[in-house]
Amino acid sequence: MVHHVVLALLTCCTLLGATHQSPTPPECRADEDGSSLMQRGQLNWQQQQQSQQPQSEKQASVKCSRKTPQNPAYPPLGKFPEKVVMSSKEAVSDIASGSTLLIGGWGPAIGTPMALVRALVEHSAENLTLVSGIALAPAFELSLLSKAKLVVTSYISGNAELTRQWFAGKLELELLPMGTFVEKVRAGSAGIPAFFTPAGVGTLIQEGGFPIKYFPNGSVAVQSAPKEAREFGGKSYLMEEAISSDYALVMAWKADRFGNLMFRGTARNFNLDMAKAGRITIAQVEEIVEALTPEETQVPGIYVDRLLLESCPEALTSQPSTSAHSAAEITIAKRAALELQDGMYVNLGAGLALLASSYVPVGVHVVLQSENGLLGMGPPPPPGEDPDVTNAGGQPTTYYRGSSFFSSSESFLMIRGGHLELTLLGALQVSQNGDLASWMVPGGFTPGMGGAMDLVSNPERTRVVVTTTQLHGAQFKLVKNCTFPLTGRAVISRVITEMAVFDFRGQGALPLLVEIVHTTSVDVVRRATGFDFEVADPLATFQEG
Repeated sequence: MVHHVVLALLTCCTLLGATHQSPTPPECRADEDGSSLMQRGQLNWQQQQQSQQPQSEKQASVKCSRKTPQNPAYPPLGKFPEKVVMSSKEAVSDIASGSTLLIGGWGPAIGTPMALVRALVEHSAENLTLVSGIALAPAFELSLLSKAKLVVTSYISGNAELTRQWFAGKLELELLPMGTFVEKVRAGSAGIPAFFTPAGVGTLIQEGGFPIKYFPNGSVAVQSAPKEAREFGGKSYLMEEAISSDYALVMAWKADRFGNLMFRGTARNFNLDMAKAGRITIAQVEEIVEALTPEETQVPGIYVDRLLLESCPEALTSQPSTSAHSAAEITIAKRAALELQDGMYVNLGAGLALLASSYVPVGVHVVLQSENGLLGMGPPPPPGEDPDVTNAGGQPTTYYRGSSFFSSSESFLMIRGGHLELTLLGALQVSQNGDLASWMVPGGFTPGMGGAMDLVSNPERTRVVVTTTQLHGAQFKLVKNCTFPLTGRAVISRVITEMAVFDFRGQGALPLLVEIVHTTSVDVVRRATGFDFEVADPLATFQEG
């Protein structure tokens, strides 16, 4: 019987090679030219496989015969509506005052349709609602913000002009968890009026009270309303309504004359989802070909109404961060890196959490996930690399063999669904019962929550480890109760500072001090901590940076 099965298999398939060897971790690489990412990835994979296997061994694979269907001839192109416009001015010419616009991209020049944004600035439309996942310059600067009535976004850190106009009462601001934001966009494209999500439960997002608009004197004019909550399986979820938009301005790498779109690297981000959500979608592209293949098409042309050819995209000037890190920060990052275990799928937040990736122990291989749509992120490349391959902080990065690029909605599916084993996050405050505050100081510093509320929304499946300095100036960051708006309630598993490591054991139990840096003492840690804690016996130590 076995012989018959083998013979049947060999009849329909061609066996190439005889043995299989599991691939070893590859050297990371950056995107370097304009050829197909898929082709380059396959070539790189094949070259590394060949170089890593002994000559006496061959990779085993099975190639099955498959009949290629004979496709009918395409109808003449003239039978399809012409989608290519001759100028950015023409592309945005019918945008009316009061319209709602989705603007794709991930921060400065990372898939942001800047030619369309500049044309919008010159256009006469006013009182616009601007919807963008990350509202940063150069897109969201004075010239564009002067046309805005409302900005809906997730992250504004570093945009001093937007913050100034918000506090001055010149525009309204709605901040949303990043995963909620992109799901609202996706739901709008799918005709789904509302959905439930765990992100934001127990925070201002649920309770209401976020200052959407200020009076010029600094008092709050408009606050966010509470959201409906329901329990499913014993866990609370918030109802969020879809975002409906009049226009979507997106950027893709290639298009064909049918409107099909193809993206490069992490420039998919919000672009891929937004391209499907506009009543009228306008795509800025670097190249227009006669026809993409079905396999190349990532957004079908049915969603796309206009194409603008912009052959000279923004200058590729993004560089890895060169800011110096303090000894305390390096100590935290090195200790946090020890949380990473072989084979883990991990998300690293910005700042200290991301720095930890530079200190992963030798022999430990983890798969790093980035919210902007990359699984398998590597270390920074040499200066001058293509910013279409970046981390969530907008810095150029590399990627490993076996990596994948995807949309922001796919990224947050992984996050909210608990498919990651660990996330490292920063903090403004941490409370005694494991609450996290990381996105807003009322009346002051308000970067937005970004993806943090989503990252802590499933602590039952994704372990939350916070990296933070023990003090901010003379103020405690580890406090009995958070005074800043929360990112999540009772979500933290462990906190790592330059002095100590604390474990959080659930409601009603005090945090447990499990490690201290070898140069300090428990008494010193107590004086720098704003909550009570118990001490493990034995108490471990770790090294300074």
